[in-house]
Order: sequence, then C-alpha cells, then structure tokens
Amino acid sequence: MWLSEYNIQVMQDVPDARTLTSIVVSPTADAILNKPYAASIGYALGRWLRDFHDWTSAPPQAELSRKIRENEAMRKLKSQITYESFINVLRNFPDLLEGHIKAFEEVRGMAEVEFAKTAQEGEVEDWGIIHGDFWGGK
Repeated sequence: MWLSEYNIQVMQDVPDARTLTSIVVSPTADAILNKPYAASIGYALGRWLRDFHDWTSAPPQAELSRKIRENEAMRKLKSQITYESFINVLRNFPDLLEGHIKAFEEVRGMAEVEFAKTAQEGEVEDWGIIHGDFWGGK
C-alpha cells in the first residue's frame, strides 16, 4: 500500500508467499496467472515506474539527483554490469547474437562514451535517478 500524500509505503512480510518470479517461471504459470491478472500486474508495475521517475525528476529531488550522479563508483558498476558484460551474456544465446554482434559492439561503444562523461565536468545531461532492476534471481 502506498500513501502518496504522506510518502509512506507500507510493506508486510507474508511467510510462505510465492514470489512473482516463481509464479512467472512456473510450468503452471498460465493456470495461476491468467491474462487479465497478468496485465493488471504489468500495469501496476508500469504505473509505479512512471510515478518513481516523475518523483525523481521533480525539483525537490534535485539535490538527491546531484548526489547520485556524482557517485562515480556506482556509475562504473552500472556501466560494467549493464554494458561491458552484456555481449558475453549473449554468447550463451548464439541464435540471438548471430548476425548482430557488430551492432551490439557499437551499442557498447556508445555506452562507454556516455559513461566516461563526468557530472563534475558538466558533460552529462540529467538522466534522472534509476531504480534497481526487477530481478527475481535464483
């Protein structure tokens, strides 16, 4: 539950509850997660993401955005995890990589140029604050 008027989010630990990831990857996902229900989850996640980006872009968060933008260690980690390693991950899926390696390498190169720019030098446009990935892990 989110009480946006007061910026309060109420969370509850429900023992033995199934995670969304465990349901989605389950062989019985179609029986558990019908299309209307799945769509409502997708819309709710999308709404949360839109609200998050709107909130982080608002003027009261300018100082927070500046502090995060200047966190060089996290910028480097984000670059490494996202752009420096994705081609190696795609090597596990040769059908996806086949015929597209040059394009993927160009994307990686463009990302490296963008991540090399520093906030202190005023080279970086305000990309806004990003959230963590939705990852269920194993």
